[in-house]
Amino acid sequence: MKPQSLQTRLMIAAATGNYQEVKSILATDNAPVNETDSDGRTALCYAARGNHNEVMKLLLAADAIDVDLKDKRGWTALTFAVAHGNDTMVEVLLQRGHPDINAKAKDDGRTLLSYAAGQGYDAVVRRLLATANVDINAADSENWTPLTFAAGHGHTTVVRDLLAADDIDPDPKDTIYGCTPLCIACEQGYTEIARDLLATGRVDPNVQTFDKGRRPLHLAAIGGWEDIVKMLLATGKVDVNAKDNNGCTARDYAIENNYKALFKYLD
Repeated sequence: MKPQSLQTRLMIAAATGNYQEVKSILATDNAPVNETDSDGRTALCYAARGNHNEVMKLLLAADAIDVDLKDKRGWTALTFAVAHGNDTMVEVLLQRGHPDINAKAKDDGRTLLSYAAGQGYDAVVRRLLATANVDINAADSENWTPLTFAAGHGHTTVVRDLLAADDIDPDPKDTIYGCTPLCIACEQGYTEIARDLLATGRVDPNVQTFDKGRRPLHLAAIGGWEDIVKMLLATGKVDVNAKDNNGCTARDYAIENNYKALFKYLD
């Protein structure tokens, strides 16, 4: 059997968190710290992917290490650390490298902030927001921003962190369905997020989706979310009789689903 190359051994050791093996390989001449595999990943990427902090620190101590190398997807070790919520190593990698903080992945067009927000990693989100020149509204290939991802996955704390930024756009619309963060919060029943978005005074409570022409009130009624229905109506800006592309009002959906608690609000 052909012996494994130093590169392969280093990759495996980094991926599995084998500190002693990594240390041994790094002690050799011309250790392959920046060599990549068929996916374009380095040992540092694999260590970050596995949340092996001590191995990452060991690799970062190598003089020749390039922390900003990208794999075929456009991910760096920092991207993996962000995607796994590893705030400790995110801090180290931000300081050590020279990352393009707004770089987008090649497959989905998402940024570091997008990944952190979508996973609800509060500490990482705050760290990225404190980084110079971060684009808080950077959109992916479907025009989902970090706020859309945070709202869509019910991450209330992250939503609040993002909304606190002066340059946040609280009402981006995706290019597939025409949904805004408010639409998604109303559909999923994320009451606090819907309240926070409405509190900005900069979201449209009557926005219509592209596919079915539904408004936030329709979406809340379909889900039976009483508090959100009340909240939307309290804005004084919602047309309770608005019809979607099926000719249905919010009340029609409440009746269809037998949400009797909603009837009195939707008359």
